[in-house]
Amino acid sequence: MLFVSKDAPETASGEDQSAVASTIPPGSHYVDLTQPDTVVVLSQPPEHRCAVLGGIMALRMKVRGAKGVVVGGRLRDLTELRGLGLPVG
Repeated sequence: MLFVSKDAPETASGEDQSAVASTIPPGSHYVDLTQPDTVVVLSQPPEHRCAVLGGIMALRMKVRGAKGVVVGGRLRDLTELRGLGLPVG
């Protein structure tokens, strides 16, 4: 899952970011798009200050069948993440 800044109109490849962002259906949360038996990869712009993954979202990924999560960005709830039994790195 590639997170994009709302302020930047284009990605490095020249794609309109609104087209990239629209891959998540309206009314859905990105965590609910987790497919069973996958490793979820999250990439967050470096200027973002909020966490891209925390305990509740990681638990939902685990319930949906994720095998692990690779995060290029900020985390929160580290103690909770460690206790889930879902590899997060």
